Amino acid sequence: MSEQPVAFDRITGRRFVRAVKYFLTSEVRWQARGLFALLFAFAFTINGLNVLHRIVPSRRNSAEPGSFGALTATAAVADCF
Repeated sequence: MSEQPVAFDRITGRRFVRAVKYFLTSEVRWQARGLFALLFAFAFTINGLNVLHRIVPSRRNSAEPGSFGALTATAAVADCF
């Protein structure tokens, strides 16, 4: 089975723009905008937690073996800056 690649040309662009235009003028546009904003908020939250996860273990390893020292979330955030 040979699959042909999808062509992104003017017709595809016009169809996309038309679909977005219909969606933005529909009755559910505010609900969709809210969900889209939540999607971005969750993405930034997960990204921030990944940054903290990367910083906290490196500070744990620098402490004495078996002790975590004075490790706080505030100290981890301060290390970002």
